[in-house]
Amino acid sequence: MNVSSNDSVNDISTFIDFDNSLVGWWRMDDISDDGLIVYDNSSYGNDGNVFGDVVQTDDGKLGKGFEFDGVGDYVDIGDQSEFDAMPGITISAWIKRAGDTGANAVIVSKFWDGTDRSFYFYSDMGFGSM
Repeated sequence: MNVSSNDSVNDISTFIDFDNSLVGWWRMDDISDDGLIVYDNSSYGNDGNVFGDVVQTDDGKLGKGFEFDGVGDYVDIGDQSEFDAMPGITISAWIKRAGDTGANAVIVSKFWDGTDRSFYFYSDMGFGSM
């Protein structure tokens, strides 16, 4: 297979999911007209609902991004079954914190009311790392 892509401003990202293992890809570029839905670019359609004062910005690492002020802002994808029975998980995100609030900033989290499977991906500026 030969795949190529081109973008005049060099902010393009692509993927080929040969085995349907990518269960979510939210670029933050693709949102509804009212800004209340972030579209999932995987084949699973796990679109997210935007809550709080989230603002889309043109200052993303690749394309657009979202700004969260840290007070009740989040994107909720609901309780999707694709995230329950995973033997492993990889999370990747471009994050830029505006400053050190002294608190952990949760980037991604999942809780399951079953016997196991919960995770956090967070930034802890108190230790100077993420």
